[in-house]
Amino acid sequence: MISKYKISVVIPTFNRASLLDRALGSVFQQNSTEFEVVVSDNCSTDNTTEVVEKYRKHNNFKYNRNESNIGMVGNWQKAICDVATADWFILLSDDDFIIDRFFISNVINAIDNSNPIFVCSGAEIHDVTERCIKEFALPFDGLTPGIELFLSRGKTQPLDSVLCSMAFKRADALELGFFANENNLSCDSELYLKLCTLGDFYYIKTPQTAYTLHQNNLIRSINKYKEFRDGNIDYLINSITFAKSHGVSDHVIKQFIKNTGLKIKLIKTILMLRVSNEYWYIDFLARINTIAPDLIDLVALQVRVLWVFIKPFKSYFYEKYKLISLRSELN
Repeated sequence: MISKYKISVVIPTFNRASLLDRALGSVFQQNSTEFEVVVSDNCSTDNTTEVVEKYRKHNNFKYNRNESNIGMVGNWQKAICDVATADWFILLSDDDFIIDRFFISNVINAIDNSNPIFVCSGAEIHDVTERCIKEFALPFDGLTPGIELFLSRGKTQPLDSVLCSMAFKRADALELGFFANENNLSCDSELYLKLCTLGDFYYIKTPQTAYTLHQNNLIRSINKYKEFRDGNIDYLINSITFAKSHGVSDHVIKQFIKNTGLKIKLIKTILMLRVSNEYWYIDFLARINTIAPDLIDLVALQVRVLWVFIKPFKSYFYEKYKLISLRSELN
């Protein structure tokens, strides 16, 4: 079915009614009419439905409510694959919002005039903990080779990317396995990093959206849950594997590994898993060795040396760095 809309603004939500209202309000202040809004409610128990009622009057508004909580990535998949209809989508978290009323128009102009592989923009970062607003800005302007953004990963502060400032093609998200791993909380980063190896992206320099940084951001759970820790390694390894398969040079791959600190992250993950559960450690090594044996070879010596030091003090490191399984908390 051909959609009459150019862009789907997808807003996944769970128990953040007041913040959802702010997000929705910012979208419906846009000067463009070439978009639809999709709210996907992950079985909220607060007054989300009351907030939603305020916006049902808009013909371009859609609301989906899941019968049970299907996880963050699962909710994204439901909204983008089953509810959204436009060829392009912007994923706006319920705690984020748009600050430039021309944002969607700017994205559409970039798509129509430059034919990019994806679009992204500058943003504001609203740090709730530090009570300040920081600027997210990349050193690009307009149509830019994607490999330049690929190599900037790990080099920009305070964040590498801001999801709510990006627009992707739905077809690309489906084809590149955006939703393949429900525990990959950085699957959005994996998507744009893969796309960077396929062509040019378009960068809008001025801040268009606001990302809210706070203690409840789910990404902070990667050092608590075994599944999330695994997933946070997967997005980098998958991006490297994809880049290699599409002709990216070894020099660029080595620079990417250095910039992202993948070597240190991989060592830390292996040791955290071994301290927590020997079976998790064995399974992880076997899995990574299947898809990226060269990375295991890269860190093998350091892991062995560090384990000699850690082993006598395993109980201490267990209390400090232990991971738990999501399944154990659910049961």
